[in-house]
Amino acid sequence: MTFASDIPHSKGYLARNDRLKRIILAFMGTTTIMALLEDASFIHQAWPVTVEGSAVHGGFHWGYMEHRDTFVPRVGELMRAHPDYTLTLTGHSLGAAQAQLAAVDLALTYPDFVRRTELYAYGSPRVGNGPFVAFFNTLPFAYVARVTHKHELVPHMAPRFMDFIHINYEYWIREDDDLVVQCAPQSMIETYVCSGCLPYLISKTWLEDHQTYWGIVFDINQNRSVSREAYQEREGGY
Repeated sequence: MTFASDIPHSKGYLARNDRLKRIILAFMGTTTIMALLEDASFIHQAWPVTVEGSAVHGGFHWGYMEHRDTFVPRVGELMRAHPDYTLTLTGHSLGAAQAQLAAVDLALTYPDFVRRTELYAYGSPRVGNGPFVAFFNTLPFAYVARVTHKHELVPHMAPRFMDFIHINYEYWIREDDDLVVQCAPQSMIETYVCSGCLPYLISKTWLEDHQTYWGIVFDINQNRSVSREAYQEREGGY
């Protein structure tokens, strides 16, 4: 199944892969100016209400909730029907933020599935405040990877001075040699190593760094991922 809306921005799909034994819930990144404005709306939304003091980015929450009642029940049905499958949540940019919200929502809705759930978040902005992150970091997911790439700017968005911080388990693709650094888990103080060691400035490569991971371009205007060579051939380069 697919779901899509422009205001609020929320696009993605739910699929079953029998070869990999995966139930996949994937969220798309930002494509429109309205979604960019939504990204920049840093109003806190109290959520989830069962976690005292927890609050998340209001724009991300708005987008996530738009289709939540469509895919969450279906995830439950699929996971019950396939007890040996893993639930894989993933997304890029705004989609990575919504995937994190889905991880918490599904963990609370279907606690029996938490240990069968993995999250891959690429180029995610900060999503929630301290209590939200503290709760997230206690959930026993099978695997969590918050992947950041070189000088991309988006992971620095939703600022720390407004009480937004990142979840644990950052994997940073280094700027000099493309090696992946597994960053040490943080406490309630966000780490200043990995992508946090870079100056909070707009680099001339920030957009390319945000769109491209390991030579694969998140071609959000076409709803797909393509090789760097194919993207440059079509667009005439960056």
